[in-house]
Amino acid sequence: MPFGGITNDKWAVGAAVIEANFLGLGDTAMLVGSFGSDSWMGSVMYMKSPKAAGEFGFSVMGMFMHQDAEHTDQAGNDILRRFNKLSINPEISASYLLTNSITAALGVSYHYIALTDTDNMVNAPDTGVQALGLSPRISFRTSSWDGYLLSEKSVSISYMYRFIFGNDDAQSVTLGAVFNHPLIPGFRITAKAGAFFSTRAASPFFESASNPVVNLFSAKYSTLSYAAASVGLEKYLFKFFLGNVSLAAGYQAAHSDGFLHNQFDHGPVATVQMYFSKVALPGMGLGAAYNVNKNVFQYAVNMGISF
Repeated sequence: MPFGGITNDKWAVGAAVIEANFLGLGDTAMLVGSFGSDSWMGSVMYMKSPKAAGEFGFSVMGMFMHQDAEHTDQAGNDILRRFNKLSINPEISASYLLTNSITAALGVSYHYIALTDTDNMVNAPDTGVQALGLSPRISFRTSSWDGYLLSEKSVSISYMYRFIFGNDDAQSVTLGAVFNHPLIPGFRITAKAGAFFSTRAASPFFESASNPVVNLFSAKYSTLSYAAASVGLEKYLFKFFLGNVSLAAGYQAAHSDGFLHNQFDHGPVATVQMYFSKVALPGMGLGAAYNVNKNVFQYAVNMGISF
């Protein structure tokens, strides 16, 4: 499956090969590669999901990435930091299905990050990082289908402790919640909330470089912590041979703290989204958000499943 996307300041294209019944065992295997304006990467994953309450599962993942990291303000105008890095990140995790809706997991990861092309750096770290990560996670998720749109209710929390070789250790916590509920078939309320916190010793390698809750920011805006929420409405429009098309509008707000301290941003957002009919996953989208604080529009166009 090919995919691609473009925002105000970044673009990327790639492809994924996914086998949802690997060797006839019902397991998932995936190979992903992408190339973009500031990075290229390859990732491989094998996952055995628990099928019923009381069962264990596991996953093995590896990722290799080279990125020209450039961190800016919310609007993407001012360059606050710039450096190039090479990252290698394998991870092994085990999961346990407590109930049909609640999953607990524990992951062990290795992080190797090296600086490259060091001639044109701005406020860059002095050196790279090697670390071991330990990450317990728990999530609740349930969903319903009203004949038009798939509605989700979910809550997740994850904690990451990184044992950094030769430096202070780093910790981070990530929270997320989604509430999508149909008011009538094909017309639903949508709400999302999320938060991220990382110790300052982790900067800048383990900051949050993207925020799935709101899209008010430049794709190059990076923070040590944020709290964000969005609420809106989504209406099914029509169906064609690939899937369903919907129109959504809402309002977003976020507080962030990082290289720029204590920033508050808010504004409206509108998106047109196509969902694949067989799997109800986003397939194509066109969206725009207006950041009232920075008086700037952010737009995004994507084709193929977003990873």
